[in-house]
Amino acid sequence: MTFQVTDYHDACFKSFFSQDEFVRDFIQYYIPEEIKSHLDLSSIEIDMEGYVSEEFKEFYSDVVVMISFLDSDQTLEMYFLFEHKSSPDRFARLQILNYQVQKWMRMLKNKQLGRRLPIIVPVIIYHGTRSWKYSVDFEEYFRLPSDAFRDFIPKYRHILHDIHSMGDESLAWEMNLSRRRP
Repeated sequence: MTFQVTDYHDACFKSFFSQDEFVRDFIQYYIPEEIKSHLDLSSIEIDMEGYVSEEFKEFYSDVVVMISFLDSDQTLEMYFLFEHKSSPDRFARLQILNYQVQKWMRMLKNKQLGRRLPIIVPVIIYHGTRSWKYSVDFEEYFRLPSDAFRDFIPKYRHILHDIHSMGDESLAWEMNLSRRRP
């Protein structure tokens, strides 16, 4: 699948996140320790393919990265879904949940699933002019009349890397971190 990237920031994002070394450094410096301490950072595989259904074909995921777990007696894989946003998007959590389901459904269709679904950690990288004001928790979309309904709402969140206060020069420096850090 070919993507036409018309936004300068999207083009930069895709260019940088297509590089193994950059993705490895991003995970090393910006993903919480309690997650990255379980990962084999030498096992990165980048997938620039979007996860699109016919009904949502105007959406596509930015970058999906497959990575293996450390110290596992089985082959366990997980994914990071990196999504770039240049303006606050109230329904970004719904969009990335759709990407996750599309990935799992494609794996099911291609008979690539074992007994369990792989973990997909969504990361929104936000570079806009205003502050990101939306929650990272999916359940914030719902108004529950009582706690009895809580079991029917997915417990789901994403990581937000908010770099909205950076100018384009700072963004270029930040996006080149893999060339600057040992």
